[in-house]
Amino acid sequence: MPSRFRFRVLPAAVAVLALAMMLAFPPRGLPEAAAQDGDDDGEVTLTLLHNNDGDSALLPRINVVEVDGAMIEVPVGGIAAYKAAVEREIEKARDAGNAVLNVYAGDASLSSATFVCSRMEGNPLFDAAGQRLIDYDAHIFGNHEFDSTPDFTRLFIETFGDEPFLSANLDFSEEPGFAPLLDADGLIEAPVNDGRLVGRSLIVTDEDTGKRFGIVGATTPALTSISSPRNVRVTADLSATAEKVQREIEHLNEHGVTRIILVAHLEMWPNYAAIAGMLRGVDVIVAGSGDVNHELLQSPHVDAALQRLPGETAESAGDYPSRATDADGGTVYIVTTSGRYGYVGRLDVVFDADGEVDRVLRESSYPRPVVPADEAAEAAGFTGAVAKDADMSPPSRRRWRPASTASPRPSWPPPRCCSTSPATACARARATRATS
Repeated sequence: MPSRFRFRVLPAAVAVLALAMMLAFPPRGLPEAAAQDGDDDGEVTLTLLHNNDGDSALLPRINVVEVDGAMIEVPVGGIAAYKAAVEREIEKARDAGNAVLNVYAGDASLSSATFVCSRMEGNPLFDAAGQRLIDYDAHIFGNHEFDSTPDFTRLFIETFGDEPFLSANLDFSEEPGFAPLLDADGLIEAPVNDGRLVGRSLIVTDEDTGKRFGIVGATTPALTSISSPRNVRVTADLSATAEKVQREIEHLNEHGVTRIILVAHLEMWPNYAAIAGMLRGVDVIVAGSGDVNHELLQSPHVDAALQRLPGETAESAGDYPSRATDADGGTVYIVTTSGRYGYVGRLDVVFDADGEVDRVLRESSYPRPVVPADEAAEAAGFTGAVAKDADMSPPSRRRWRPASTASPRPSWPPPRCCSTSPATACARARATRATS
């Protein structure tokens, strides 16, 4: 074509071309779906489900309750009942039109008979096998995840197949075994389809409402002194941790995500209010671990009997949710639960059109005790029990996709022997495998 015609393009054609380019290449920082359909705008109610510190307590434990002068042993907790309770709360939240997030704030395993059983050749990692059948959107690295060195941590992660693990202040670059698991820029966009399960932050698009939420992870700076992370590097103190978290918040903001949840495992309860005061742009903090017996928070707006396990002896450590002030003077809501699969934390918050928390729904925000349905629970007068033989099948919301090195899908539940001594547990585990 002669050169004099090369740039003779009609104005209408220019407009069409420009529109096509905008649709094909949305402005940087805005994912394609959000740039095109605007589904992320507007008010939304989020149901945030959470727990922490399972500590290998996969089977129910016994609490003693006095009823009419008689002492009754009531089974409480256990991961099968916990899964049933989570599914109950998800169904209720969906019926109310809410978006739903379900997060785990660290410390899944603990040195115990269950843990020893898991390390036996031919056995799955029971803590991971149970947790992966619960529909978690994100896991946070606690300190116990590294107690058996990062080699075990890697195997634990690979068991899940597609559930992300987060921490903004951990650096895995000097652990070669983690290279295939690390997300390139640290910001994972769910669902994970490439096996890159380890990142610093996460974008989750709620399947029902189309709203997007950002999750940032953080791990205690004391990791090297209380666990065995080997070549995994961690920030020196809480201030340095806050700097890493803030970078991830800003990274999420660059992607148009303003509803931000920090899920952290910082050990001491005062650390969560302290880090809140160093941050800007975080709405809710989910805390893992605690000082004594982990922290049992209760809502002052809900009957205490609905928030405590039968026979619970721990005193309430504060309000659910607790409140802190961020670096800009705004309110940050902090929640946690007592561990060992004894409670499902549920916080219902309403985000306004600007992505700010407008209010907490008091009547539905409180920890739900996990109690398997049982004659003893009924005799103790507990009305919120769930089926103790929960269907421990993979969640329907997400297809299970094993990582390339993941262990085979195990049968469930683990041998009952895992509540006994390590030696007995392992002997019975062998017998179970031999007859199955």
